[in-house]
Amino acid sequence: MSQSIFVHKVGTKEYGVYAPGLSEATIKNIALDFGLDILKPDGSVDFSKAQEMTLGTIPVPPPIPPPSSIPSDGATNFLVGASLYTDSFSQLVKFLASNPNDPNIKLLTKLDQPTGIWLTGGTPEQVNSQVKSVLKNATGELVTFVVYNIPHRDNGGASSGGAANQDAYEAWIGAIDAAVNDSGNPKVVFIMEPDAIGFASQTQDYAQYEAIQIATDILTQHPNRSVYLDIAMWDSKPDNMITAINFLKTADHLKNVRGWALNTSGYNLDSVCKTFGEALVKAVGGHYIVDTSRNAKGGVAGQWENVPGQGLGAVPLSQPATATFDGNLWIKPPSESDGPNNGNPSAGQFNYNYSVELAKNS
Repeated sequence: MSQSIFVHKVGTKEYGVYAPGLSEATIKNIALDFGLDILKPDGSVDFSKAQEMTLGTIPVPPPIPPPSSIPSDGATNFLVGASLYTDSFSQLVKFLASNPNDPNIKLLTKLDQPTGIWLTGGTPEQVNSQVKSVLKNATGELVTFVVYNIPHRDNGGASSGGAANQDAYEAWIGAIDAAVNDSGNPKVVFIMEPDAIGFASQTQDYAQYEAIQIATDILTQHPNRSVYLDIAMWDSKPDNMITAINFLKTADHLKNVRGWALNTSGYNLDSVCKTFGEALVKAVGGHYIVDTSRNAKGGVAGQWENVPGQGLGAVPLSQPATATFDGNLWIKPPSESDGPNNGNPSAGQFNYNYSVELAKNS
């Protein structure tokens, strides 16, 4: 039994994609990501050209055994005893400062907590400048950066976009790494690519898997980086995520990743998150953190954007760490919209009405 491998060279790098039963849609995504000249003018796959790029066949490898626990950089939980950075330039902070007499000012103040700083695009020079600016303002506080710019981001959803291709993404990640280096390598936390592993698992988008490997390899090169890969809890099945993680860990990838970020921008109750997290860690090792920014009520099945009836969850680092659980954060700024459903603002914009509702229900 054998399968084909597509290989494309860019400079000194050789990209390979090995997978059984690739669909035409997946091959098209690979072609776009790696610049493969195998598409017809109408955008469909020219299989005669694709066949010319196929380097014979290779044996199907045996199943990969479950890996051992992931070594962490220094085996240190950065969150214990940390003072977290609060973004003094956030849309919420600006609103509070400009509207001191707003009738809901006391409710909105509940949302003024340390949250993740989302890095969502721009040129390498722009993201480098953004990271340096945040670290300069942090003055000894621990910053949590959320890296969110993978090609084909959000699978075309409300937060679609991302880097144009793999090379652009690698350059963008490298600029983040350089910014931390140039800032004296303070301790930082990185949350990697919310939703990406879930969509890659569902669509068999091997280019996204490779992008995750590239990004985590770059950002774990210094012991002052604590990196957590987002786990798509909306998939709801730990086994799917375990399979995806084991695939990602081949060829010594993820070896310095601290662990897994659960419930990013989600609504799952603490008890659900911790049951999921303990099962995950038991299977693949590492540690986990939970986004508790909006999970007081547990969500509504099948709804993800600005779900009504929800409330603010436990404030950051209010839940004690354990041997497997590193702590709770507000990865998602709860004052910002998920997308323009039901008259809400576009994704990432300040959402006044929803912020008031979250505060009332906390």
